[in-house]
Amino acid sequence: MKYLGYCLHPDCHDAALERLEKAIEDSDPLEHPESKSEVSISEMRNVALWLKSADIDTILFNIGTVHNVRGNEKQVFLDVFWSEFNAFRGYNKFNLALAQHFEKVLDDKGQFDAFKQRIKDDGFDWNVDAADLAINNELDYILEIGKELVPTLSIDIIRDRIAKDDTHVSVETFCNELKSYLDKKSDKYRLIFLVDEVSQFIDDRKGLLLQLQEIVTRLHETCEDKVWVTATAQQDLQEILQSCRINSTSEDYGKIMGRFEVKSFSDRDETRIHYPKTYP
Repeated sequence: MKYLGYCLHPDCHDAALERLEKAIEDSDPLEHPESKSEVSISEMRNVALWLKSADIDTILFNIGTVHNVRGNEKQVFLDVFWSEFNAFRGYNKFNLALAQHFEKVLDDKGQFDAFKQRIKDDGFDWNVDAADLAINNELDYILEIGKELVPTLSIDIIRDRIAKDDTHVSVETFCNELKSYLDKKSDKYRLIFLVDEVSQFIDDRKGLLLQLQEIVTRLHETCEDKVWVTATAQQDLQEILQSCRINSTSEDYGKIMGRFEVKSFSDRDETRIHYPKTYP
C-alpha cells in the first residue's frame, strides 16, 4: 500500500515507477515463460506513462490506528474517512464542527492562511494547537479573529456547534462534501483513499464491512468515479465474507463482490501481480 502511494505521489512517482518497471521487466511473462506475473513490461510502461501525467492526490492511513475507539461503531468508517479527508485539506481531524463550520468557511473565503498567520503571531501553531485552543478557554479568542477576517461569521452559532461537536454526518453528506471539493478541480483530477489492514479491523463484524461497501457505492454514484478507495487485507475478499457469515446466496454478497475489482493479490503458493484494466 505504501509503495502504491509512492507510485501515485507526484514528488516521488518517477523513482518509484522506475523501480517497479525494472522489477516487472525481470519477470515479464513474454520474456520469461516461467514467470507467474500477469503484467508485461509494455503494459506497465503504459500505466506509468499515464500516472506521470495524471493529477492524483492520495490519503493513506491504517484504519486500525486512526479510528476513535469510543466512537459510534455504526459509522466508524464514515467518521474515519471524513476525519482523514479533513486532515488532508489541512483542517482539524478531531472536531468535525471546528473543521466544517469554522476552518472550511475561512478557507472558502480565502482567509484560512491569514487566520493561521494571525494565530502564529500570537505564539500558536494552528496545525498543532487547534484542538486545545478550540475546546479550552481560547475559543472566543479564535472566533473573534475569524470574525475580523470574515465579518459575516455567526460566531455564537459556531461557538455552540464546536462546543457540542455533534455535527450530523451521513454517507450522503460526506459524498456531497467530496463532490463539492471535486467541483473545484479539473476533470482529470482523482482522489484515492488508501486504507490499510482492513480485514484485521473488520474481523467478523458484518456491519463494518457493509459500511465500507455503502461508502464505496455512494462515492461511485455521487463523484463520477473520481474518488477511488483501495483497501488491503491479510485475507482475500472471499475469506472476509466468510468471517462475516455472508454467503453467496445473500443479497449483500453480490453488492460487496461487485464493489471491489481486485479480489486477491495472492494464490497462496505463488505471488501474482493483478491490476485493474481501467485507470482511475
